[in-house]
Amino acid sequence: MHEGRADRDSQFIMLGLIHGDPEGMAILARSLERLRPDVITLEFSRYGLHFRQMNGACLKKRLRDAVRSMGLMAGEHQCPAPLQSLLSYLSLPYEFTAASDYSQRTGVSLHLVDGDLFSWLRLRDVDKVVDRDNLEALARSPEDSTTSERVREKVLAELFFERGIKTNLYTEEMYIRDSLMRDRISLLMDYHGPGRYLHLCGWRHLVDPHNVFGSLKPVKVFMYDRAFRV
Repeated sequence: MHEGRADRDSQFIMLGLIHGDPEGMAILARSLERLRPDVITLEFSRYGLHFRQMNGACLKKRLRDAVRSMGLMAGEHQCPAPLQSLLSYLSLPYEFTAASDYSQRTGVSLHLVDGDLFSWLRLRDVDKVVDRDNLEALARSPEDSTTSERVREKVLAELFFERGIKTNLYTEEMYIRDSLMRDRISLLMDYHGPGRYLHLCGWRHLVDPHNVFGSLKPVKVFMYDRAFRV
């Protein structure tokens, strides 16, 4: 297996995000302007992209129609808060949209480096997710459950980055995916040559207890770090 390398004239930055954050798009757009990468890699798969491009609109319409038929629509186009995260999941992630916009505007190349298999495993039963029974169960969950999850992610991230406290943040699946993404990024470095490489990923990948990205000598940045955003 290709172990990867970090060219002495290259810089590899890992920018940790919080997936699904409503504020993430604006924060990431400003971060890209500040970091001005030469190459961007993203924790997102081509399968995940194509699936949402081909099926996202239809699935979201099914969801809204089902919610409307259940009498749960808060407004003409507004699903209850607990279902907003499901709509977000069926949409293109903000990190792809922000990176794609930046790439098109600047000419910087953008590469999706996550594994298709893991996306397929998550999306293969997506039809069941928008079934009426599942939507009814989701609609009964607390209104602030989605917000609470995002707050929890920020708290866990702050505990890790500011105090070094780890709470079961890294999984075996993340290790496998990170190894794959490391190899793909290494090949991109070989192809593109020296430059500033920016890898956009969920903040938990920065934990990297097995030092998967060690050969690339990463500079790890938490996007919400107050020092970084000054």
